[in-house]
Amino acid sequence: MSGNKQLILFTTVGCTLCNKAKIELWPVLSEFGLTLVEYDIIDSEVLTPLLATRIPAIALNSNLLDAHYLDDLVDSLPVNQSSELTPETPKIPPQLAEQMMCWPFATADVSAWIKSLKSL
Repeated sequence: MSGNKQLILFTTVGCTLCNKAKIELWPVLSEFGLTLVEYDIIDSEVLTPLLATRIPAIALNSNLLDAHYLDDLVDSLPVNQSSELTPETPKIPPQLAEQMMCWPFATADVSAWIKSLKSL
């Protein structure tokens, strides 16, 4: 694998499962030469309602951190999914779901998932 590849961990303050996820991710970082980047979902009005009950979640070299991509994603969501967190967790749009893996996962799961991605 060439280039600076990043494994993005979607997290937030006080997420104890996110700490457990990091333990599972460390061997994968070394295996694939990845850098771990933590992203607090509270910084995104799009990702907060979509991932609030699904973190920790991971993505590889994700365009999910790109504001223009997220704007386009918001435009593609039904109105009730694009603004605020509601008691009913919104479905993750397919274009987002195929780019990420949500908890629970083990090291072997993450390794197999990364190997299956076309971007490698």
